[in-house]
Amino acid sequence: MEEYLPDLYQKSIFAIDYDNLKERCIKCLLFNVDNTIVTYKANEPSARLVSLFDSLNQMGYQVILFSNISKKRLTDFKNRLGCESYSYKYKPNVTDFNKIMKKYLVEEPDIAIISDQMVTDIYMGNKVGITTVLVNPISNKDGFIAHLNRKKEDKIMNKLRDNDLFTKGKYYE
Repeated sequence: MEEYLPDLYQKSIFAIDYDNLKERCIKCLLFNVDNTIVTYKANEPSARLVSLFDSLNQMGYQVILFSNISKKRLTDFKNRLGCESYSYKYKPNVTDFNKIMKKYLVEEPDIAIISDQMVTDIYMGNKVGITTVLVNPISNKDGFIAHLNRKKEDKIMNKLRDNDLFTKGKYYE
């Protein structure tokens, strides 16, 4: 069960202390898209999201959208947010993650993944040894696969709660 535990847990991407991540020597931020930075099927970022990504770029972070959404939609977000993107096809398989490390010349200690998905992204991040940051989903609407993953995630969260390891809504850094 501990392979699903995030290193940090915050209400949203806007509640994360990015200065704290800098102090942890994080240089690269991988963001899931759907229900992490925008709602499922959103076609453009909010002004608040654009502002956040501008700030992250100014802080010197390598910001990468790391998602299995369509390549066109991912490219649209990449262009509007002024960041890089990588279409991740087989979450939580680590093959694409290793390609990211080579492509962007980063190593595990330098990377944090930020996602609303415990079963895919947090699990994969823990598997490869990077910093994992879980946020609450923006919306309760998901795609079909994500919806199925939520059912598994609920069971995992209940087991983690029963073992006093994780409580939904009890945020920590």
